[in-house]
Amino acid sequence: IRYVDLSDNPLGPKGVAVAIIPPQQRAWSLLTLNLARTRLGATGGTVVGCVIANPTCQIAHLNLNGNGLGDEGLMNFAESARRRTSKSPLP
Repeated sequence: IRYVDLSDNPLGPKGVAVAIIPPQQRAWSLLTLNLARTRLGATGGTVVGCVIANPTCQIAHLNLNGNGLGDEGLMNFAESARRRTSKSPLP
């Protein structure tokens, strides 16, 4: 799977985690992830940031529009995603 569009599904941070965190010892080949309007909230910033920080993550295009992340969610995302060391930054 290269493209996943979960937009407009009220998954919340727990639902998104179940949907996008790969099973142990398995890497996704996911390149585009659309999570617009999935009700992530501040907690969701951490969930998505941890996925991005995973060394096996290949996501190059990410849409978090309309999730009400707020300052706290953006800080959670940034803190988790900054561990993305050996990969190019997201566009």
